[in-house]
Amino acid sequence: MIRSWLRFNLAPLAVAAGPLSLLLGCGGARGAGSDAADAGHHEPSGGDAARLDGPQGTGDVGASAEAGSKDAAPEDAPGDVQFAADPCIAADTCPPGTWINVTPPSINLANTYGFGSVDVDPARPQDVYTLGAGVGVWKSTDYGFTWNGPINTGMNGSLLNDCSYLRLPLNSTATPPTLYMSCIGGDGPGFWRSTNGGVDWTNYNVDPAAPGAYGQQFYAPAVDPYNVNHLLMAVHLSDMIVESMDGGQTWTAINLDPGMLMGGGGVYSISFVDTGTPVMGRSSTWLCIGSEYVAKAVGTWRTTNAGASWTQVETNLHPPGASQIYQQGANGDVYMAGNESTNGDGIFRSTDDGATWTHVGETDTQEKVAFGTSRHLYAMYTGVAALPSTTPVYSPNMQISDTTGLAWTAGTTPAAMAQGPTWAAVTHDGTYNVIVTANYGAGLWRYVEPTN
Repeated sequence: MIRSWLRFNLAPLAVAAGPLSLLLGCGGARGAGSDAADAGHHEPSGGDAARLDGPQGTGDVGASAEAGSKDAAPEDAPGDVQFAADPCIAADTCPPGTWINVTPPSINLANTYGFGSVDVDPARPQDVYTLGAGVGVWKSTDYGFTWNGPINTGMNGSLLNDCSYLRLPLNSTATPPTLYMSCIGGDGPGFWRSTNGGVDWTNYNVDPAAPGAYGQQFYAPAVDPYNVNHLLMAVHLSDMIVESMDGGQTWTAINLDPGMLMGGGGVYSISFVDTGTPVMGRSSTWLCIGSEYVAKAVGTWRTTNAGASWTQVETNLHPPGASQIYQQGANGDVYMAGNESTNGDGIFRSTDDGATWTHVGETDTQEKVAFGTSRHLYAMYTGVAALPSTTPVYSPNMQISDTTGLAWTAGTTPAAMAQGPTWAAVTHDGTYNVIVTANYGAGLWRYVEPTN
């Protein structure tokens, strides 16, 4: 059972409190069957692409996983938390149990790779941020239903419109919020930070940089659940992970076990694990998942001493692109999605902070992201690609479980959701859990979870 939707946000807040504890990962991009597609995944596709700025698509998820659910209200939320109004609930334009396409109508996703990330302000559950290649940074103040943007209109903002990876620190109460961004290609490769809610941006050079052409190209920074300034990033198509202790201003390279080296062409998915026992105010337990389609399939590795040594704990690999794991508080339960494990494709569960793993869910269903609410666990699949106008790129492959993580069933997604999410953000509007997903070329999607 989830201990709290505010697992990392229990400091007293004057107005609001933050999202569920979604752990952060970063990874490469699954192209059309090769890493060549990953190397250039921010460049426009040469083919036709669907445009999702017309009528919004909807579709029922189905109630197959409702058994064993509990009340959706956060268990441990402070009594003075104030939630902003959720206008679409009142207007019945986002009925619970239905996926709704909430891509801003003004955005043309044709020939772009669309939205690569979405995240919630940890101090204001109604404020959601997203970033997409070719569209810049956008903000919602109504739980992801409507959007304003681009908001990166200040210093260096114009350099970042082709970036895809944005994260907010999980336990920050800063006003306005701090945003971290990593970028591959375009006009602004490298690591960026905004301290005024995404308007102005500062670039911090990463030294040591990766060798060769990918020196300042990084995937989404993972943010320590105990320390907003402690970051990890994977370098694009290089056997390198870098760490910062000062919010990205300076960086050092992390020691990797020789068995982890993929020989280039892949990207690690690196995540912090919350064991409930920080070391010197930081998480020293991390999970690193190797990527598919590389010369050497390295599997999944874990460190409990901040990278001084590593142990292989599974043969699971992540589809290239951002990869998301989920943790149900600091009770030992961790979920990861992936493929090509000797134990099958799909969803894996650990009850000991990632030391050992068991395959759960459907055996041969590929998955990419794992996330959850106070009622259910979810897994979905996608790959990085601009969306063709005729056929889906990757099926979302949604699976749902109750919070035990043992009874998984197939969920239903609408046909307009032509590929699944690369990242999912979860928040709460005072009554309902709300999920917002970034689905690359399929746009932004929103799901209000039923309470019964």
